[in-house]
Amino acid sequence: MAYFVIFLSFVSGLILISSKTFFISLVLIGIVTFIFIKKIKKNKLCIILCTVFFLLGTIFSIVKLVSYPNRNEHLLFIIERKGNYAIGFNGIERFYIRTNPNDSYNLFAFIKVNGKTKDLSFTTLESGFDFTEYLNNKGIYKEFTLYKLDIKLNGLINFNYLKEKIVSKFSIETQGIVKAILFKEFDHNSGAFEKVKSLNLIYLFSCSGVFMNFLLYSIKKILSLRLKKKTSSIIAIVVSLPYLMFSITKFQTIRVIVFFIINFILVDVKNIKVNRLKLLSLTGIIFLLLNHHLINQDSFIIFYTLGYLQFFSSYLVYNKSIIRKYINKTVIMYLLMIPFMIKFNNQINVFSLLLTALLIPVSKLVFILSLFSFIGLYLSLFDSIIKAYLNVFNYLAFDIFNIYIPAFNQYFYVIYYAILIASLYLLEVKNRRGIAVNSAVLASFMLINALPINRWAIDQVKFINVGQGDSTLITSKNTSVLIDTGGLTYSDIALNNLIPFFKKNRIYQLDAVFITHKDFDHSGALDSLNKYFKIKKIYTYDDKYPVKINNLEFENLNVYEDLWTDENNKSLVLKTTINRTKMLFMGDAGIDIEKRLIERNVDVTADILKLGHHGSNTSSYYKFIEKVNPSTAIISCGLNNKFKHPHKSVLDTLKRYNIDIRRTDLEGTITYRL
Repeated sequence: MAYFVIFLSFVSGLILISSKTFFISLVLIGIVTFIFIKKIKKNKLCIILCTVFFLLGTIFSIVKLVSYPNRNEHLLFIIERKGNYAIGFNGIERFYIRTNPNDSYNLFAFIKVNGKTKDLSFTTLESGFDFTEYLNNKGIYKEFTLYKLDIKLNGLINFNYLKEKIVSKFSIETQGIVKAILFKEFDHNSGAFEKVKSLNLIYLFSCSGVFMNFLLYSIKKILSLRLKKKTSSIIAIVVSLPYLMFSITKFQTIRVIVFFIINFILVDVKNIKVNRLKLLSLTGIIFLLLNHHLINQDSFIIFYTLGYLQFFSSYLVYNKSIIRKYINKTVIMYLLMIPFMIKFNNQINVFSLLLTALLIPVSKLVFILSLFSFIGLYLSLFDSIIKAYLNVFNYLAFDIFNIYIPAFNQYFYVIYYAILIASLYLLEVKNRRGIAVNSAVLASFMLINALPINRWAIDQVKFINVGQGDSTLITSKNTSVLIDTGGLTYSDIALNNLIPFFKKNRIYQLDAVFITHKDFDHSGALDSLNKYFKIKKIYTYDDKYPVKINNLEFENLNVYEDLWTDENNKSLVLKTTINRTKMLFMGDAGIDIEKRLIERNVDVTADILKLGHHGSNTSSYYKFIEKVNPSTAIISCGLNNKFKHPHKSVLDTLKRYNIDIRRTDLEGTITYRL
């Protein structure tokens, strides 16, 4: 127990100064204090060590905020190498480095670089992958721009090349799933990925630690039938080494190897019974001392949370038949993973627990079959089995039972895991009444998070950050309307941004989608959105207006679209009023349309004006802006876009009329409560 409280003290120090985890840190400090009072209050050495590690953790968390002097030259050790970037370490700091096909250095190379250091600056679209946060969680805060590179000692193996070569042995249909299950690399724009994700089964392809553990212990168990345990363990590591090397820099791989070797030394060599609580805590402390940034990584948090939950629920996990043991472990793992599923996908699926229990053994089989490609063995039978496994997800229609839930904050994490731990304890002591009450509390907690109370109670308009494009969501009572979808050539906006955003807002369907015109940056994501999300009705400039959708009514002011061949001038100019707030959405309508509206004395007045053409000087004629007389102008555009939107003349016009300027490229998604 002493090592456990030291570990908790270290963790609480590491997360203390972050506003996102401050409350969790206080809870951990409370747990440590409680354990001291009840269990180990006389152990002075433990008190001293807890204090020391708490202070050490706090110092580590402060040190990461220190800005080191920028230098133009570094000797870097490459600790991570991907297709388009690498991570270099100079002994003090880690740097993100952009790469190109001509860069010939491999993983574990030593390179001398000359260039310029700057802060990380990556565009993060609404609900999209936050690459800056991902790097920060690995302790990377700066980017190094290369001017000159000199390879001092190259890594021996080009792992990226070998990965592609291994995966290429399989058919086009199965290459994606093989790459995901072997190397945890996903095609986020694929339909298969979205299907697996919608069923909350993505972690079936993220269980690299589970698969590696299964590989090592399977080899050991088979060999032990004929050989001594010591010999079997050594051979298992040697045989598995070619695969383990492909993810040797990842925590999942390191912890599997470390635990296997410790188990080998203590059990097989020394014949000592392993104290799992002590082993978990001691290794956790060592891992964090070597790399305290692990505390920000989900793989570390999940492994140690699951390990402790299983230890303190040993009666449920270990003293059962094989089938009961498997079921109990799967249920505990699933319950542990629920907050992480929600964080990743903003939803849970009613049937995903059953699917998890059924598919984990099959996933292990697919993993083993995929491994044969490492020794050059490939049979069409392997590919057929993997293809059948992939087809299972295509035939599963259980995604209709998805429940959308926003990601938990630190307070909800504490409440959820407190209820879960209490439930596991009550199961162990067989308190049926307590179990019933706790189950009801847990179900109510999840239900409250899932109910769209905020959306029913408050009318809102959200100008969604989709980069260089347009997309606006209006919610009123139980009605949801989208104006334009945005569109990017390098990413599926629907799968990666819009649908996750709808889930966060507990929106299960769109009552209508208006496409102002056919330009890709306004309509490019429509096909994908229509395929993967329920849309009742799609409206374009070919439809008749006004259009009434439940309690909302939309008028198209641009009745002159037939006069133009230019697609922008065909654009819908939509006007709607919600709770006396008038809103005008200009699409990409140009100055010609604006002038015509003024000449015909059309009522264009609005409180909120969505500027035409992303703030380009082809729109927003000063007399039109004067006529609209908005209090706020919204500009939807991409950060540092090549078109230089918004134009300075447009910004000057808005400032001249004292109009509040809001921009998605600078603020992200902009929300107004109406």
